[in-house]
This record gives sequence, structure tokens and C-alpha cells, in this order.
Amino acid sequence: MRVFRDGFDPVGLIADSLKSRGVPVEKLLLRKGGQTQKSLTREERLAGAALDFRFRRSTQPGKKDYVMLDDVTSTGATLNKCAEMLKSAGVQRVFALVVCRA
Repeated sequence: MRVFRDGFDPVGLIADSLKSRGVPVEKLLLRKGGQTQKSLTREERLAGAALDFRFRRSTQPGKKDYVMLDDVTSTGATLNKCAEMLKSAGVQRVFALVVCRA
């Protein structure tokens, strides 16, 4: 979660708002440490230099549709990697909701 680094978690705030309105929210993927995309060049981002994710231990996505939330996207590499992981776990369709495109 970004809260530890920046003092707040924009995606967490959006997820909490959706959840309080009855929208089911699940945190399925976690970053396995490593560097953030922010410090990488476009080429490094596209090559997947910081894309080390894993499923949460209790994750069983199932055959349904999911919407991923992200605060900022530039190349889309993170969203693509996460979508690939979800699809390989049996998710039917994956959509993305992004607050800002850099």
C-alpha cells in the first residue's frame, strides 16, 4: 500500500468508498517489494523491470469479472501484468479504472 510511503493510499480511499456503497471489493494481488515504477524509464517499465506481484494467500478469484483500480498509469505495464495474472487464474474478464494517465 502506498500509505506507508506517501502518507495516504488513493486507491485504498476509492476502494473504501466503493465498499461503503455496497460494491464488493477484494485485494487480490500484492507487490513483492522491489522498486516502484516511478523511478524507471519508459523502456524499463515496458520490459517489466519492477513487475513482481503475487496473489494473496487467501485468493481464489474464480470465473467472474474484475475491475482493477489504479491511481496513475503511464505505459500500462503494471495493469497488463496484473490482468495477465488474473486471466491465468481463471478470471473471465478484466477491466481497469485509472484516476490519472501520465
